[in-house]
Amino acid sequence: MINEPKKPSRPRNIADDIIDAVETATSKWTRQKKSEERHPGMIRYRVSRMTKEPRTTQKEAAWQVMEDAYMAASGNDSLPALARQIFYQARPKIMALTEDKELAYGYFSQTLLPDYLEEHGVDWNVVYDARGHFEDLIPTGASAAGRSRWATI
Repeated sequence: MINEPKKPSRPRNIADDIIDAVETATSKWTRQKKSEERHPGMIRYRVSRMTKEPRTTQKEAAWQVMEDAYMAASGNDSLPALARQIFYQARPKIMALTEDKELAYGYFSQTLLPDYLEEHGVDWNVVYDARGHFEDLIPTGASAAGRSRWATI
């Protein structure tokens, strides 16, 4: 290891002790300010880390808006609602709460919506789009709107 030369010590008096205490206490701040002089983008990073509130996750935002989105998509629970319809109702609200972070339909329909239904124990009539291959399809039930849901074997 290379030994760094130490600063020459000052004679012990109150003024020098105060100077040493201030230099020790502000050394990290001084390092940050010098870094910001070299890289102006560091200012935005420091400001965002020091002043912003913690971010809202997409899950937290979804939990806040999910019931309203379902009610809007289902006509106040009078009709079945496609997961995609719920997604279109919820997406702008979720994105507004998460600083416009893009919300993917797959994440919403395969993770957020099923997790919400399970955790909150609600019995909503949610229908998923028919997907998959057209061979070996069997009906899995019909919704109130007369649409059939299909599953592959």
